[in-house]
Amino acid sequence: MGLGDTLTKAQASKDNIWLVGQPGIGKTSLLAAMPDVFVIVTGKESGLNKLIDRGRVSEVPHTPPVESWEDFWSVLTELATLDHKFGMVGIDSITDIAELAKDYIVRTEYDGCLTKYGSSWGVGTSKYKALLGKMIEKFFALNHREPSVGVVMTSGAEAQRRNDPQAGEYNQWSPQIEKNAFELLSKAVDMILFLRHDAQVDREGRAVAGTTRVLYTEGDNTFIAKNRHGLPRYISLGMSADEACGNLGRAIVAAKK
Repeated sequence: MGLGDTLTKAQASKDNIWLVGQPGIGKTSLLAAMPDVFVIVTGKESGLNKLIDRGRVSEVPHTPPVESWEDFWSVLTELATLDHKFGMVGIDSITDIAELAKDYIVRTEYDGCLTKYGSSWGVGTSKYKALLGKMIEKFFALNHREPSVGVVMTSGAEAQRRNDPQAGEYNQWSPQIEKNAFELLSKAVDMILFLRHDAQVDREGRAVAGTTRVLYTEGDNTFIAKNRHGLPRYISLGMSADEACGNLGRAIVAAKK
């Protein structure tokens, strides 16, 4: 490679998206509504099967429950290297996959002893991060296929206590995943989209229960979000998964223009 290979235009590739929100907000149904999606389902997540069984979403190609890192890696490798017609790969949820990665390192490098892993002077953590790094390389391999394949992953949300010299202590909602995994994945994804119910107030300005579901693309001190497209700060999820997916898709197309 030399200067003659210099590019001035971006090469088209699909996005890596992280859907974050509390249980029941609609992460899995939004994932299932993505066009041409294939979903890797972990053993701790039964939401997709229930949604399909009850007719809440259309039938979606998906794996049996993935119970080990080896099973996940096998499926992900096939999706990244073999011919298929899927346009998106879903992971429900990335929190469970990160746990399987850590379990794999503990099981194969430390005789299944979590204490040995924790007392390895950071060596275990380095191996864990390296394994997640290999997973992210597979994500990029999917992105660079022809045609490109995007990755959409889900996780729950949890409140982290923060302390600001000026604002004082406050809670910030972030993906429910350990710090080492978050640091790697947050850099690898194009969007972290935070799903929540829109805040509603009465005439006196008092908070009331809200029913409107909103997808936030830009974070603040109360929650973490990210987008590389210049999307509007929030996008309505509407009344169905198909409507939510359509609203997000239109916002991405409009931003690219």
